[in-house]
Amino acid sequence: MADEQPTRSESHKWDYVGRELFSIGQACAACGLSRSMLIKLENAGFLRPCKIDSHTGYRYYDMFDISRLQQYQTLRLLGLSTSEIMDYYGNDEGHKQAILANMRERLQTLERSVEELSVRLE
Repeated sequence: MADEQPTRSESHKWDYVGRELFSIGQACAACGLSRSMLIKLENAGFLRPCKIDSHTGYRYYDMFDISRLQQYQTLRLLGLSTSEIMDYYGNDEGHKQAILANMRERLQTLERSVEELSVRLE
C-alpha cells in the first residue's frame, strides 16, 4: 500500500483491502453530482476521498463517502444550502437547532400548501 495516501483522520483509518472503492466518475454518477461540485465539497471539508493514488492523483471513495454524498443531495432537495448542510454536520448544537427550526417551518409551509391544493381539487 505504498502508493496509497490515507486521507481520513487517524480515528477513521480503515483497511482498504476487500472494500469496494469508486472512482470520482462513479461517485458522481451514483449521487447525481458534477465532478466540480464533488471537488468543491472536498475543498469545503465536507468530504475526503477514502484514498488518493500517489502516482496518478486519482481519488477513490467508499460506501461511507457515497452515503454522505447522497445525504448531501437529500438535504439540498429539502431546501438546505451547502453552508447549512456543513453546519448540520458540524459540532455546533446551536446551528443544528436553528436548522431544525428552519426545516420545521418549511414543513409547515409545505403542509399548508398541500392542504390548500387538496381543498381546490375538491
